[in-house]
Amino acid sequence: MSLRKLKRVVKIVDAAMRDGARARSQATDPAFREGLQTDRRRELSKFKTVQHALADPRADREGQGVAGEDELKEEIAARASCQKTLQRWRWEFSTGAAAEGEGE
Repeated sequence: MSLRKLKRVVKIVDAAMRDGARARSQATDPAFREGLQTDRRRELSKFKTVQHALADPRADREGQGVAGEDELKEEIAARASCQKTLQRWRWEFSTGAAAEGEGE
């Protein structure tokens, strides 16, 4: 490799090292991190799925009164029941309890 090409490679590597050092020093700056978090939240909040997830479930049932609250409580109870069932199945699968029960 000629001296000219070697100098060019050295300059590129040096610039990359300086750029990396600058990025690491800025990443620890509290103001930079706060700005990054704000920007990330602003961009993510544009997605419909995120908007739906962040929406308050009670806002959908506004004006329904007590019936809306009852439906909400039923929905929460159903979700909790499903989660408990999934946890039990995971436990049975991980411990082999399901396989032992089938032989009886």
